[in-house]
Amino acid sequence: MFCTACAAPNPAAASRCAACGAGLGGREGGGRTGGLERGAARRWWRAARVGPRRRLLRVLYLVPLLALFTTGAVGAGRYRADRADLAARYARAEAAAAVGDHATAAAAFADVGSYRDAEARHAAALAALAPYRATYLDGVEALAAGRYDGAIAALLPVARDLPGYEDAAALLAAARVGRAAELRRQADAAETRGDWLAAERALATLAAVEPDDAALAERLDGLRRAHAPLVFVRDRALYLVGPDGADERILVDQVPAAWPVWSPDRGRIAFVSVDFSDPAANTRLFVVNADGTGLTRLDDWVSYQTPPVWSPDGTRLAYVSFANWDGSQEFGTIGIRLVELASGRTTDLPTAGSRLAFSPSWSPTGDRLAFVTKDRRRGQSATAARGDISVVALATGQVTNLTRGRVPDAWRVDWSPTDDRLLVYTLFAESLYQPTDLGIHLLDARTGALSVVPTGGHDVRPPVWSPDGARFAYVEGDSTVHVRGRGRGEAWIAVESPLSGFLAWSPDGGSLLAVAADPKQASSIIPLAEAGDQVPLQIAYDAHSPYGPPQWSPINPGDPPTAPSVAGTALDPGTDGSPGEWMAGGSPPASPEFRPR
Repeated sequence: MFCTACAAPNPAAASRCAACGAGLGGREGGGRTGGLERGAARRWWRAARVGPRRRLLRVLYLVPLLALFTTGAVGAGRYRADRADLAARYARAEAAAAVGDHATAAAAFADVGSYRDAEARHAAALAALAPYRATYLDGVEALAAGRYDGAIAALLPVARDLPGYEDAAALLAAARVGRAAELRRQADAAETRGDWLAAERALATLAAVEPDDAALAERLDGLRRAHAPLVFVRDRALYLVGPDGADERILVDQVPAAWPVWSPDRGRIAFVSVDFSDPAANTRLFVVNADGTGLTRLDDWVSYQTPPVWSPDGTRLAYVSFANWDGSQEFGTIGIRLVELASGRTTDLPTAGSRLAFSPSWSPTGDRLAFVTKDRRRGQSATAARGDISVVALATGQVTNLTRGRVPDAWRVDWSPTDDRLLVYTLFAESLYQPTDLGIHLLDARTGALSVVPTGGHDVRPPVWSPDGARFAYVEGDSTVHVRGRGRGEAWIAVESPLSGFLAWSPDGGSLLAVAADPKQASSIIPLAEAGDQVPLQIAYDAHSPYGPPQWSPINPGDPPTAPSVAGTALDPGTDGSPGEWMAGGSPPASPEFRPR
């Protein structure tokens, strides 16, 4: 029954409201009115009980739908998160591939499975990684076999390009340690058997790896002072001898030799060979290893009056060639020729129309050659003809006349081993009855600026640059050596014996060998780095044409071994990882005037 006071439901038999205590219906008993009220109350009660049940059923119907919608929303969120994660990992793989980290890229692309083109990119990364893998395995094998140079050469690109790949960096460090120990063993063994060149090369390489080892540096300096060998020719045979006159040994006697010159690394010797018993008097160009092995004939019809000159990288030789000259008819060209030692390929340089070119000299970078040109008329001596200094750019074959008539008596040119200064030696002799006029000039190869080196009216011989390009020296008069240098003042050194005019610098630039005019008399070693007495050196050499004067250091010394870089050895390439443009280009392009043979 419904309470009219508070609207609370009550049982039909109740007389008072259980909620508020009010009387229910005003009556007690089962009259008609009460019966109606009780029937209405029952109907109301049944309706009240049906409402929550329906609402409960509706809720029960909605729960699965809500669960389905919720699951779908969660799944969609997880899917989006998974795709975002795949995209992020793919981006990391792309970034690794972009910087050449093929190992990381391969692993990262494999990790993202079939997302986008990850499978193809994974295969590409593995292909890019394959050469490094093969090189790495070669390095591991070489290190295990004790071939340290091979291990370093193999592990070098792996450690440089893929620093985190396997244990390449640790293996490279182990190869460095092993190589240093091996270099010490090589130096000790070479000193024991008196192979001073091999000992010097081993110590110089080791000093580059261990630049702070003072004892090692002192050992190397001492070896160079006492034992760096000289090369010379006696009785047409090629010899080596120490600066103390000891350790003399013959290298070549199979062919007659003249004008020997060291390669930049002093590992080889080039020389010319003329056999005057040959009616044609053909002069040939040879090269031989410093131990006497590997004698190789490079070219014919070269000049026996001037030495060949090595390129600074030691791969080519420049020399005066008579191959295009007919001496009987005085027709053709005497010019400059290059030969590549690796291939034997020869190239005639353009001379801008000049029929006589000689005295080639390399620029420090090997990209240009300077030489003397002469405008010689038929029957005219070369010393009387007007000359100039020209430079050819090897990349293009373009020839530039630097002097343009300002040094008509040019006879020899020597390019500084370190910069663009050239020493020009002048010689004029119109006839046997006219005094010879000799002089020295300094020429700037970039600007063409020319200055005279004062000689005080004395006769002078051709000047020679020091290995570091800081000084040059020449013979003045009969028995004086004149040394000039930037910021070091000048020095005049008197020598007891009359001099030939040939000078040779020690490899470290600390001493000069002044060669006696008479090979029966002692030549003199002049210390310049420290005050000291001259040291006589008895060295019998061929003092008449074709000459065989002693040479102590290369004309263009090779660069010393460099300190190790991230790769860890002196075998590293240049700072940009590649040779200079002048090396990469090789010989100049062919043209009607400039044609490789």
